Amino acid sequence: MLKTGKIVAAPPDTVPSLDDEIVTFEGLLAEQDGLSEEHNAIREQIQAEWDETQARIWKEHKGKRKYPGSVIACQELSELADVYLKLQDELREVLRLQTKESTRLLVRVKACAGNLSVPITEGEPLVEWATVSSSSYSAQGYGAMKYARQAAEAKADKARMYGLTPVIEEVNFSPAKGMNSVNHADFKILLNTTDTGLVLLGYKPDLSLREWVKACWGRGCQPRVSYSGLAHNYEEKNGLDYFGHEKGEEGYIASH
Repeated sequence: MLKTGKIVAAPPDTVPSLDDEIVTFEGLLAEQDGLSEEHNAIREQIQAEWDETQARIWKEHKGKRKYPGSVIACQELSELADVYLKLQDELREVLRLQTKESTRLLVRVKACAGNLSVPITEGEPLVEWATVSSSSYSAQGYGAMKYARQAAEAKADKARMYGLTPVIEEVNFSPAKGMNSVNHADFKILLNTTDTGLVLLGYKPDLSLREWVKACWGRGCQPRVSYSGLAHNYEEKNGLDYFGHEKGEEGYIASH
C-alpha cells in the first residue's frame, strides 16, 4: 500500500522459463543425491557402532578367541544377541524414516519432471543413453545382430516420442569365427540432449504396449523375442497386423 492509501495491484506472475524449470529439477536431483549420502552415512555409522560393540563384548567374554562372526557369536552370547535385537529394532525405525523421506522427495521430483519438456540440443556432442549387445540375443543365432539393433531402436522410440533424434551406432564389432559362429556387436544409443535430459527422460512414461508392438512389426521384428509373455493373439485383439499397420490405416492386412 502506498502513502496515498490506494492499493496497487501486484504485477502479474512471470511464467518461469524452461531454463528456470530445469534448474529447479537439477536442484531436486542434487537434493536427492544429498539425502542419499546422508542416509548412507547414518547406516554406515550404525554398522560401525555395531562392529565396535560386538568386538568389545566378545573380547570381554571370550578373551583372545577368534571372533566367529555375528551369527555364531550371538548364539553363544546372550548379551550380544540382546544388543543385536535392540539394534535391529533401531535400524528398522531408521529405514522407515529414511524411506519416508526419500519417497516424499521422489514425489516432488516426479511432479517436476512431469511438467518439463526434455531439453533438445543442436549439433554435437551427443550424449550416450544406453547400449544393447547382440550377445543378449545369442539364442537367435544369425538373427542376434538384427534383434539387438531392434532392441536399441525400440528403446530409442521413447526418446523419439519426446522430440529427440536418436543416433544408433554399431560399435565393438566382432566377426564370426568359424562355421557355426555369428557376428557380434554393441549398439550404442546417442541422444541430442543434456545429462539432465537423460535423467528427465527416465522419469517420463514409456510407450504403450500397443505402440511398442506396432513399432516392432514396422521394423520387421517379432516382438515376442524381447517379450515372450505377449499373448499370441495380441495383434488381432488390438487392431494390428504384422507389418506395423493398424486397422483403418492404408496397408492394414486383416488376419481373417
